Amino acid sequence: MNEDARMHEGGDNAQIIELIKRYREQIESLKRKLSQYEQDDTERREALSLRDDPYYGDIEDKLSEVLDYARRHGVSAKEAYRALFAEEKARDLMAKEQKNKAKISALSQGGNSAEPEEGGVLSPDEIWAAKKAGMTIADYLKYKKRGNE
Repeated sequence: MNEDARMHEGGDNAQIIELIKRYREQIESLKRKLSQYEQDDTERREALSLRDDPYYGDIEDKLSEVLDYARRHGVSAKEAYRALFAEEKARDLMAKEQKNKAKISALSQGGNSAEPEEGGVLSPDEIWAAKKAGMTIADYLKYKKRGNE
């Protein structure tokens, strides 16, 4: 009987050893998942910190695309954003610059960059004077028209 008891005891030990082995594997799996979660969270926070810079102001809307690119190519979120959206940003800036140049051109030719109102264009000095007097451009034009009659 002593031999039977030892064999039975050996079987229990094997089961316990197998359970311990499975629990250790589960613990390691959970550690890997936690580590990946922490890494993802850190990457996300670093990317979102870029939104303080106006250039990256829309990063929150494009976050998953930026982070996916950054992971696939082993670059920072900043580099990923630039790689994905620099061309779009450059086009937007060029369009704004052209619009500003058109406004400056209109002002330098004695006009104003606003839509002409009721038959007249004001010089930059006249626009300044109207604003200083608390008048709208239309009111100033009416006043100006009366003065020339």
